[in-house]
Amino acid sequence: MRIAVLSLGSRGDVQPLVALGAALGKRGHDVRLVTHTNFAALAAGRRVTFEGVVGDFQTVLSGEDGRRLTASGRNPLAALGAMRAIARHGREWWTQLRDLSAGADLLVSGTTTFGIAASLAELRGTPWVHTCLQPLSPTGAFPNPMLPPPALRLPGWANRLHHHLGTQLIWQTFRRSIDDCRRDILGLGPWPPAGPLARFRREHRPVLMAFSEYVIPRPPDWDAQLEVTGYWFLERLPDWAPPADLLRFLEAGPPPVYIGFGSMGLADPQATAAIVADAIVSAGCRAVIGAGWAGLRPLGPTADIFVADELPHDWLFPQMSAIVHHCGAGTTASALRVGVPSVPVPFMADQFFWARRLQQLGVATAAIAHRKLTARALATALRRSLDDSEMRARAQNLGEGIRAECGLSRAVASIERHAS
Repeated sequence: MRIAVLSLGSRGDVQPLVALGAALGKRGHDVRLVTHTNFAALAAGRRVTFEGVVGDFQTVLSGEDGRRLTASGRNPLAALGAMRAIARHGREWWTQLRDLSAGADLLVSGTTTFGIAASLAELRGTPWVHTCLQPLSPTGAFPNPMLPPPALRLPGWANRLHHHLGTQLIWQTFRRSIDDCRRDILGLGPWPPAGPLARFRREHRPVLMAFSEYVIPRPPDWDAQLEVTGYWFLERLPDWAPPADLLRFLEAGPPPVYIGFGSMGLADPQATAAIVADAIVSAGCRAVIGAGWAGLRPLGPTADIFVADELPHDWLFPQMSAIVHHCGAGTTASALRVGVPSVPVPFMADQFFWARRLQQLGVATAAIAHRKLTARALATALRRSLDDSEMRARAQNLGEGIRAECGLSRAVASIERHAS
């Protein structure tokens, strides 16, 4: 079967779809991964054909619009405004995704490619499977992950209203540009003013939710076509080897903590790096710092800090004693999998949802919003993550459950079932 996997966004958006494409390729399918050109190395050696589209998303997020996005905090209107500016390549993306997916027997979309994939499926009559890294379908069990979590526990009807509000905020922000692309690039009419989701639910379109039921139990009010598969992890390639200087650092003392914020842009990376370095000293621990796309690099060498550019989480995280991260969906999954506590430092959007969920599960300290990050607060959270034996036991038990899941196998089986 010829499958086109369409994914746009940060590494956290793209990497799970690379893992899914690789798993489909191992099953003998002809898989095309269509995403930004800067992810070519991520897809190399994965049994997928890489097709690059315009726009280096790392460059975008390090620019002014990207910094506005990561600085949006709990303000969804600010985040959506920045996202709309980032999507200035939208018409080019639609044209290239249309051309590069031509001839596919099946389309697989991520959250950021929902509109184009749904429109191409409509245009061509092609089967289409949508995927989500967050529990975005309306439910009474919890609020919309993309909006700031309410301070109080909401009743079921209020959670459903919260979901619909978030959906409409996103849809109305991009409605005009999507309808323009449908008309000018695909020759299709506009979607209804309230969006297409209600129609897709009536049609029972399949949606694969790429998270664990140990973390988000499947709500009883979700329809059958919404399948929670478990996480989709991209394993390192067999010929990958860790840097020799990192191995020496790990062997020179007790297991360090990991501190990194992934794709998040920082207005002042040096100021944040100084906070992190001071916290490590105050907490009396060692650390591996993931420089990330923002370049989180403390000034001056130290025997207790190792700065790494890019390392596979499946190799690095099992050797850490705690994980300090921004609570993006992908990093959250990797941290949970290894079974050590987290220290959440959320920046924006669904990161606050995941941070709260980790704390509810008892496997993380209270979140420290990036805007409020101080050396004292981070050091206190680090010491608790290292000293709280009950938290560490809960994290270990949860990690064992997640490692026993077969998220990719379930997802591949579901895709093959829907395509048959």
